[in-house]
Amino acid sequence: MKKSHVLLVFTFLLLIPYICSLAVIGIGYNAWSFTQVKSAVA
Repeated sequence: MKKSHVLLVFTFLLLIPYICSLAVIGIGYNAWSFTQVKSAVA
């Protein structure tokens, strides 16, 4: 029981920065492609 709890916490500690970085990359990429489309249209 305790080992699985430690594993769960360890997984969360790894997952949270991974999800955060994915979100930052996704937002940055969307902002960049939006700017590209805007400049292409204009």
